[in-house]
Amino acid sequence: MKILRYQLIPLVALTACMPPSAEQQASTKVQVEKTMDALIKRQLELVGQIDDGISDATTIALALSNACIVEYTAATEAWCTAELDNERQRQLFRNKRNKPEEKIQDSLPIVLQYRAKKLQKAR
Repeated sequence: MKILRYQLIPLVALTACMPPSAEQQASTKVQVEKTMDALIKRQLELVGQIDDGISDATTIALALSNACIVEYTAATEAWCTAELDNERQRQLFRNKRNKPEEKIQDSLPIVLQYRAKKLQKAR
């Protein structure tokens, strides 16, 4: 049976709208985990170099986030790909993640954890 050209276009359109397979979803979830792990690892490596012990924690968190911008961007992109359905949603999420408040929120727990450990060692 011969597929006609006018029958092929709707078929291609439907294929493009299909949700990702379980294998593709698992792969993207693994990628999200890998990029998040890489970000956290990099933050833990750099926090001691960036924290001067004088500046407030939010200033250090923003500096830390900017120092890890490659890993931060990779984690953001992996999450966008895994969780968001269309490019408009992805762009909105990227814009949100690039705001200083978001960067601070992401890195602040690392800074606070580092400072708490540093205080414990000093005692």
